[in-house]
Amino acid sequence: MRPAAAPFLGFARLLRDHAFAIAPEQISSFMQAVTLLGPRSMNDIREAALSTLAPSPDRRGEFEAHFRAYFYGDAKPSIEAEEDDETRVKDDRGAREEENQVARQEKGGELSSELEQLSSRDFQHDDDGLGQFRRKLVSALPARRSFRTIRTRSRGTLDLRRS
Repeated sequence: MRPAAAPFLGFARLLRDHAFAIAPEQISSFMQAVTLLGPRSMNDIREAALSTLAPSPDRRGEFEAHFRAYFYGDAKPSIEAEEDDETRVKDDRGAREEENQVARQEKGGELSSELEQLSSRDFQHDDDGLGQFRRKLVSALPARRSFRTIRTRSRGTLDLRRS
């Protein structure tokens, strides 16, 4: 590795140490982008880092702070998590647990309505109608014709190449 590439690799290591999801391919593309831009200024390096290392929008401020601390020599960034993100409980099982206990204790069928309890399914067996349909179906379908219309010389044995 060239000595000029060491600071760029060190910056990528710094970001990985601070839990940024950066793949090795992104690091090499970052160094190539810096070479491609021919860094005329620190802004070129910053743009190469933003475009190839791609920090998520919610961590962009943290990324900028690390960039300034590493390349400009600023004091170590004091990055604090945003306090407005509160842990929200989506499912409070404690409040609903009593309701579930009551529902579990009831026997099956007690929750159904009177109409549902009195109704029953009655399937009718219509064998006669089905038999008549089958007879009509057989006569309506065409008879299967064989594929061969010419007699073969094999006298009843199958030719697998032609069948």
